[in-house]
Amino acid sequence: MAPSAPITRVYPKRKRAEVTYYDSSSEEDDLDPDYGESELEEAPPTKKSKATNAAESTRPLPKKKVFPFFSLPAELRHEIYRHALTDVEELFLIARTRHYRRTAQIAAPIEARETRRRNRYWSPPPETATNSDSTRVPALVPNILALSRRVHDEAQPILYGRNVFALDDTSALHAFIANIGPKNCATLKEILINGWGFSRAHKAINHPAFTILGQAVNLKRLHIKCQIHWGNPTDVARQIYRDGHHWFHTIGIAKGRIDAAVDILDIGDQNLGARYQWTNNVREWVKSSDEEQKIQQFQAELRKLLKA
Repeated sequence: MAPSAPITRVYPKRKRAEVTYYDSSSEEDDLDPDYGESELEEAPPTKKSKATNAAESTRPLPKKKVFPFFSLPAELRHEIYRHALTDVEELFLIARTRHYRRTAQIAAPIEARETRRRNRYWSPPPETATNSDSTRVPALVPNILALSRRVHDEAQPILYGRNVFALDDTSALHAFIANIGPKNCATLKEILINGWGFSRAHKAINHPAFTILGQAVNLKRLHIKCQIHWGNPTDVARQIYRDGHHWFHTIGIAKGRIDAAVDILDIGDQNLGARYQWTNNVREWVKSSDEEQKIQQFQAELRKLLKA
């Protein structure tokens, strides 16, 4: 006997009104009227309120609350830039690696000298290296260049053109020039190099550092306050030409005279025969008596190499 199929009853659902047994008015009458207000005051802000506050904080201020900075005279604006972006002493820069990137950062003079001593760079004598406070780090505010394009255009030449950048060594020079870019490099006016690589590992950076320095076409003075080579001024000139011949020729082309870089270059007196001497049990740094003659010999050899 085949199984009987299930019986399906087809009939419409009854239509009836929804009955609610909850009386909201009775509960609201029992609540304290001040209870809700206190809870709202003490409750933490929700995500929606945080988003609203963030939107309000990023909303531009009304014009009446914005200081009319560009209404100030240009001389006064430049004075503000000068206080924020320059220092009375040299800006000492050392090479550092951040997030696997080679950069240069501002440091105190004593930190720069310790770095050169550890890394085996020829350095200037401590007594003649600098007259600034050895532990003071200059406090600049370069972030103001990011305020607007107009502020950047007005302040950028002051930051790079009115400071003396004292590079710890040729590694710091290479990192500094590579990071600031050609536009900023073109506004540099004065650079000081305190360390010259002489070991197998560090002397290889001398040539690329001077090559990239060719972007500083408006440089007024390049001081090399460290030992470049042991020997007479002719040997010193040959060594610096070997490391920096690309820079010499680039500056010559930019200024329209092949030996223009010779007049920009200022080498330390330790390359011209200056040495420590003991006088009455006191060690003194004594310059060579014929220093002027040795400078002329150094420059003559450089001009000879440039015109060869």
